[in-house]
Amino acid sequence: MGGYTLSHCALSATVRQRLNRCATCGLTLVVLLTAATCWAAAYRWVDEQGGIHYGLTGRR
Repeated sequence: MGGYTLSHCALSATVRQRLNRCATCGLTLVVLLTAATCWAAAYRWVDEQGGIHYGLTGRR
């Protein structure tokens, strides 16, 4: 029998599908969070009253 095994028992097709779905969702989440973090750029500005402000903006 080929495919995934857990110890000496082969995993059923349902269990394999759920593991694949879970791994895909986790990987997608990691990629999206990494992309969002890399895309955002912090900036600082001073307004007319001398107040300092911080914000995030996307790279252009």
